[in-house]
Amino acid sequence: MAKQFISFNGEIYPEDHPVLTIQNRGFRYGDGLFESMRLMKGELKFASLHAERLQKGLKALKFEGHAHIDTYFLKEKIEKLARRNKTGPNAWARLTVFRDSGGLYSPV
Repeated sequence: MAKQFISFNGEIYPEDHPVLTIQNRGFRYGDGLFESMRLMKGELKFASLHAERLQKGLKALKFEGHAHIDTYFLKEKIEKLARRNKTGPNAWARLTVFRDSGGLYSPV
């Protein structure tokens, strides 16, 4: 099987490149959210609905600095990664968002 790639903080890495530490809040506490999305004919389907749902989830979890996660961002990043991975016209993508590692967080 051909080597696959992941996107982490806007950079593309080989799938076996370590990007998370044991201190990661998503790993340790489930502090984050994810969205599964479908590509058909090489295009992200329902991108605006995915962007809207992500924005609502990030707001509910009191994440900061997420305004850039919009329809354009999702389509650009996911379709680029799919091309890099040579997935073919139909594929699934998963976006996971989590807080930076370390520190304390109080949702109140």
